[in-house]
Amino acid sequence: MKNGFASSLTGKFLLAVWMLFLHVPAMFAARTELDNGEIRLTLGVDDAGVPLISKCILNNNATVFTDAETGKGWNAWLPAPTISDVSGSDDWTISENPIFLRGETSRVFGSALKVTWMVDLARHGTLFRTSIQMTNLSERTLPIDWYPVWNASWKMRHRPEWVRWWESLSFCRTKSAMNTGQAVNLSSRLHSSDEIENGVNPYWVLGGRDGHICFGLEWCGGWKAIITGTKQGADFSVWLPPEETQLILDPGQSIHGPVLHTVITRESDDSLARADWMRQRVALAQERFAMPPPAFYLGYNNWYTTRFQINGEFLRRQVNYMAPFGFDAFVIDAGWYKNVGDWTPDETKFQPGEFESLLKSAGRHAGTTGIWTCPQFVHAPADAPPSQADRPGFYREFIDGHLLDLDGCNFSELLKNHVAFLRNRYGIAWWKYDQDFFMNETRAGVMRNVIAFQEALKAVRHVNPDLIIENCQSGGRMINELTVQACQTQWLRDGGNNGLEHARQNIRVALGAMEFVFPWQACRWTNNISRMSPDDRELIRYYCRSAMAGSWGIVDDLSNLTDAHRRIILEEIQNYRRLNESKTDCLYDLILPTEGGSYAGVLFFTTAKERAAAIFCRWDGKDTIQDRVLFKHLNRQTDYRVENPDSHEIEILSGECLIQEGLPIVMEPEKWSLIYLLSAV
Repeated sequence: MKNGFASSLTGKFLLAVWMLFLHVPAMFAARTELDNGEIRLTLGVDDAGVPLISKCILNNNATVFTDAETGKGWNAWLPAPTISDVSGSDDWTISENPIFLRGETSRVFGSALKVTWMVDLARHGTLFRTSIQMTNLSERTLPIDWYPVWNASWKMRHRPEWVRWWESLSFCRTKSAMNTGQAVNLSSRLHSSDEIENGVNPYWVLGGRDGHICFGLEWCGGWKAIITGTKQGADFSVWLPPEETQLILDPGQSIHGPVLHTVITRESDDSLARADWMRQRVALAQERFAMPPPAFYLGYNNWYTTRFQINGEFLRRQVNYMAPFGFDAFVIDAGWYKNVGDWTPDETKFQPGEFESLLKSAGRHAGTTGIWTCPQFVHAPADAPPSQADRPGFYREFIDGHLLDLDGCNFSELLKNHVAFLRNRYGIAWWKYDQDFFMNETRAGVMRNVIAFQEALKAVRHVNPDLIIENCQSGGRMINELTVQACQTQWLRDGGNNGLEHARQNIRVALGAMEFVFPWQACRWTNNISRMSPDDRELIRYYCRSAMAGSWGIVDDLSNLTDAHRRIILEEIQNYRRLNESKTDCLYDLILPTEGGSYAGVLFFTTAKERAAAIFCRWDGKDTIQDRVLFKHLNRQTDYRVENPDSHEIEILSGECLIQEGLPIVMEPEKWSLIYLLSAV
């Protein structure tokens, strides 16, 4: 009996081993690692053969996540009509380029649609990208109902405690607990940061005791995402819904969709985690694109002073009065041209050669001159769109132009030629693009037009390494991980008012945007200070400082500024320059404005801990404001020179004191703002 039982058990064991042997080799063959020495991604497949990142481990052997393998199958990735007769190897193929280590694996559905999963790991840091490419292998067109970006279900040692995101245009932060089964729905329509249907910016962060996982979407069009808390961690799905896809693949055609950027940081402190996220993205942008280095420009723009009524007389006045300000950039906004599509000076506003001459004169006082254009539009009567316009068509009355068919007009060549023309004729080194790029109804489908724009922007970036590109797009409606990485500055939100109302908008928008936009790109404007009473010195100072958290720009008729106006502005420009010395390392504590909060502000630190700076702006506090603010990121063993440039008071305080006890700040009722500048003794 014993021998028979043992023989039976041995036979069953060998059979089990043999069955396991038959199944396991494919699984092991599919497991491939991307390892840059700081983070290791293990690539694999689930039981249904669906590709996934099965494990993420940091170089200290700390596991960030493993895949939960929920068994959702192909339906989570592809529209149902495309899923049939799946073929292809489970293996991942590894390749390298100077920027990324890449893993790829493909499947073919119904002998017609080839889908390729791509994972790119940066050569340094903890940043990786995920994306999907589709290819039509058949001899017929293939409609794609919606387009996947990435899906995952992650198990973590400690599940995330919260998820954070930011509303479009307002940049107000929203934070939700990551409770089990609770889903957060994020989206934008048409443009990546549009306000339509309560849109949000394409950035979100999962946070908890193990640190932050930060996401950013490289996609200029509309999108959707769902993040759901689970018992073990979090699920997420990112995709283009049907209204943002509208895709028909022609025979033999390939298309590469949106790219999701992920950065793992073990920092649980918001400021340290943000700094890590920012610096890794900055490094990637500099590796991907040859372009000017980050800089905090002091800019000039005419828009909220002239609107379309700019002319030679106005520009001549600005050139005559601009010298004392030391502008880094002088940008001429909309209205200077004959019409959209004919980017030559309007002869009713400028004498022959006058526009070019004035730009050259402005360049002698400002480091850079620039021009606003919207090259995706062409002029024609409203009821007679030209052949190159999209269909059924979109006419923008505001600029008297029709939107081009971006996919059908070889927009990359058009845009490169357009920028080359501007640079050759006008000698500019700053280009500001603006206005709508995408519409609900279009000839080629929304997704194709988004890709046409993105490829054109990258082409302009590559052939103009010294060009400063300003992403305006109707005032902040197309902020995403492409425009942030390829451009130098962002027009975050329109706003033509001035004084207290606009100062409060400046503070709210800049501080909110700086949670995910590089600080030098968070540009805010002070409009028409010359129309404010020069006797209201404290409000003017407050208004200037409201735009200093990121980059500051001035809109005005400089000839209308009184001596009193000019003195305040010049003093604040000096403060702005000194503040900028502490901004470049992306390490800052934000004091976001809140309803009933006494004040808002930002504290900047250099990573070497030799400098720091702070701006505090009154918010809802009406009386004397007294508080102590901790400067957490200084050196405990160092003494610091603390200067208040308003009172010219200077004192020496220890780093230990500033970290533990903080800096006492006092704002009397008549005082609206404070600046402090710290330097190591």
